[in-house]
Amino acid sequence: DVLRGTYSIDRERIVLGGFSNGGGLALWLAVHQSIKTCGFIVLGPTLTAAELEAITTLFDTQTPSDLRGYFIVGEEDGWSLETSHRIAALLQAHDVPCKLEILPGLDHSYPAHFTECLTRGLAFVS
Repeated sequence: DVLRGTYSIDRERIVLGGFSNGGGLALWLAVHQSIKTCGFIVLGPTLTAAELEAITTLFDTQTPSDLRGYFIVGEEDGWSLETSHRIAALLQAHDVPCKLEILPGLDHSYPAHFTECLTRGLAFVS
């Protein structure tokens, strides 16, 4: 509320994003609609087993509205690949548009062409 009082913020254009734990937090905030957002872009998101279960349970009772999601994850990311697949499938099963971009040869790190991935993600969620 302090930021909105100081700056003109279009809540319909807010996109949450992050890498690793920050990606997990962005994903969590977006699906729980803790922050009004049009979407999220996450790179290698990590969530605990309890957080994954809580998100799955959330979808049993409510589905986020007006949300789009974009996952960027390396095919060799042992921390985040399964999480990304699982959450993307859950979103798609509940008609929440999302895309999973799997990058060949990448582990749990930023890709060299991250700007291009981010640009694709922003085009998808907006």
